[in-house]
Amino acid sequence: MAARLHALSKKMIMLLIAGSLLIIGVNEAARRFTKIGMEKTTNAVCFALDCSISMIGEPLSAATNAVQRSLQQFPDGMEAALVTFQKEAQTVVPKTTNYRLLLEALPTLSATGTTGISEGILESEKVLSSVDGVRSIILFTDGKNGEERISAKVAQELRKHRTALFLIGILGTEGDNLKQIAEDSGGSFLSLEEGLSSAVSGVVYRAEAGRNLKFSVATAVELIAFWVISVLLFRLRKRKEPQSGSLPNAGYLKREEVKRLIR
Repeated sequence: MAARLHALSKKMIMLLIAGSLLIIGVNEAARRFTKIGMEKTTNAVCFALDCSISMIGEPLSAATNAVQRSLQQFPDGMEAALVTFQKEAQTVVPKTTNYRLLLEALPTLSATGTTGISEGILESEKVLSSVDGVRSIILFTDGKNGEERISAKVAQELRKHRTALFLIGILGTEGDNLKQIAEDSGGSFLSLEEGLSSAVSGVVYRAEAGRNLKFSVATAVELIAFWVISVLLFRLRKRKEPQSGSLPNAGYLKREEVKRLIR
């Protein structure tokens, strides 16, 4: 009996190992062949453009061109939105996978009024409020040092929703607390020349990391469920087996038959 149980235990261990390897292999293959945007969890980026009066001409043109270049580098399925801000902010294009809508809106933008970076970030957060995946903001501004400090409310919102803020400085932008806020959110604050590629790479990297985490969690859940079910079935089968020294089907024998077997 002990030898039989030992053999059964070895089979059980081999089954658990084989099943676990199969689950890991299938999930890894799915992860490799699932592109960003194909999974149910959405990932989105919101472009926020400073359209204050100081952005008239070359600065605004540089910002809109940068948005166009960024869209060309995003993977299919990544949602994008467009927000502009002056003293107040407005959503020009809600989040969408149809980048043509953003490209058509960019040439229509005009600059006027004063800078309101906090308003631009808060409006972007509002646009991304329904996103259940990775959230990122790429903000273009020429805000000068001392012109504005981002409010504490903005920093709280970024931390609360785990939104990465990538600030792109146009024409030598200097930031007071801009750099600190951006880096604390998981983003960065750089000039246009070096910051654009960094921002785009950061957005894509965060989306890929979110996708990988999703598959890792799914794999862990499936492994735990597989092991629990397998162990329960093994114990159930073990209980049904007759114990050593017991009479097979004794419960169904008549009393006279039991006495005869005992003799």
